[in-house]
Amino acid sequence: YKAFSILIPKNQGDRMKSLCQILFLMLLVLAAPAFAAGIDDNINVNAYRISKIHSLSVTALKDGIMDVFIDESGIDATESTHEVFANTSKLLLHFDGSDGATSTEDSSVKDYDITFTGDAQLDTAAKKFGTASLLLDGNEDYLSVSDDQDWDVFGNASGNVTIDFWMKVPSLGNSGQIFVSQGDGNNSTYWQLLLNSSDAIRFLMVDSSVLVDFKTGNNVISDTNWHHIAAVKVGNEYGLYVDGQQEAYVQDSDTGIFDYVFNIGFTPGGGTGLDGQIDELRIQNVNAFGAAPNSTPDNTITVPSAAYSDPVGGSFYSP
Repeated sequence: YKAFSILIPKNQGDRMKSLCQILFLMLLVLAAPAFAAGIDDNINVNAYRISKIHSLSVTALKDGIMDVFIDESGIDATESTHEVFANTSKLLLHFDGSDGATSTEDSSVKDYDITFTGDAQLDTAAKKFGTASLLLDGNEDYLSVSDDQDWDVFGNASGNVTIDFWMKVPSLGNSGQIFVSQGDGNNSTYWQLLLNSSDAIRFLMVDSSVLVDFKTGNNVISDTNWHHIAAVKVGNEYGLYVDGQQEAYVQDSDTGIFDYVFNIGFTPGGGTGLDGQIDELRIQNVNAFGAAPNSTPDNTITVPSAAYSDPVGGSFYSP
């Protein structure tokens, strides 16, 4: 509240003006609660509208609907099932489009250009969500995105990162099929997330020597169905999740920053390309699932049941 004073002039006309000013200020003070209630009503209405469009709960949306956050601190995790992220989604690829298409859009706020190489294409015959998925044959076909600090997954030992996607392979036991990677092309400085020949998910970072390297047990992928994969970094703790279940853990404070193109499905000069399909690929610089990887390992995360929503009004709604 601010204290104010108004000098009452002797002139009758001026006195009338001053009286009107006083009445107007009193009206503002009296109407303030109504204005606040109106804002709250507007929040409720917009939460309801978005909940109907995206099949989400109103209570989950209300506490974040009108805010823009840089991190997760603005949401009450005990009441919210759909957190709001502002600019935390660094890459979001739905891979929707026509059969055989050789282009796709980045639906994140970054809107990166995606380059298709070789026989990389969209396929409508098999997809987890939407109209299509990315189809690769393992013969040096892949997607690439220009270098950016957004791909500094191992850039520090304190930040959080989440990489998640759906994958499907036509056969098992193939050698080192790479999902996502960044490297120099000489197999000496890189990081990779891959499916190895024992059908285990492996996550490693190499800078002249191996710095971070851990994997799930063998045969964690045991069929040719769709599976959800999540690689989560929480500070200096890492977890690998398959279909919501934590399957691997490591704690490691080694860091590395690589100034190279980011690749999907291949690492030029190092490793085998992916023979299979990827759908709904997302990279975020937050702990998107609220994961708590541990050495047991026994943590679980909620597997997405639908395609991720695109950014709405500067915020990102994540199921």
